[in-house]
Amino acid sequence: EAGLEAQAVLADLMAVLPEGPIRVPADKVAVDADKCAACLTCYRACPHGAIQPNASQHRMDVLDAACWQCGICAAVCPGRALEHGSLRHSQMHEVLRVATQEIMGRQPIIAFACRQSAVLAADAAGHAGLALPTAVLLVDVPCAGLVGDHIVLDALEQGARGVLVLGCHHDNCRSLWGSDLSRKRVDKVRGALATVGVERE
Repeated sequence: EAGLEAQAVLADLMAVLPEGPIRVPADKVAVDADKCAACLTCYRACPHGAIQPNASQHRMDVLDAACWQCGICAAVCPGRALEHGSLRHSQMHEVLRVATQEIMGRQPIIAFACRQSAVLAADAAGHAGLALPTAVLLVDVPCAGLVGDHIVLDALEQGARGVLVLGCHHDNCRSLWGSDLSRKRVDKVRGALATVGVERE
């Protein structure tokens, strides 16, 4: 019975899939096989079911056609084996190094802005004649869920006066739980900062 149900599901999928090759974005999530321990953390975290275990090679594989490039998997990977094609770990570090330089004698506030919500809101505000304070610098990210603890701490370590993570409203995230994950991480970092005497705010 399970086999028949699986065949029925497959038939439904084949009916809606486009004919010919499926185009996927060039900036896809990549797996570094040398770093991957197949711990399944990314598998459990992916909201789109785009990551599957490769038992024969003891690593994880990204199913490009299913991947929405949100980067949640890269943020949760404990071994940094996953990287988002448009914003690799080294690139993010360099972006923050440049962004945290003093502006008019004062350290900036870095705002990691979700491309699906906060960046659009900032653009709409700009068209309405509103402007961000000069001390706030937006860093465009595919999803707030990509912003891991290490990214927030890196920004602070490099001299940012503060960090904002701007995502979608609860239950309105394109990647289902990217913003909720980010909120939990921010709370975790706040707690860690408080223990070493840094202002949570």
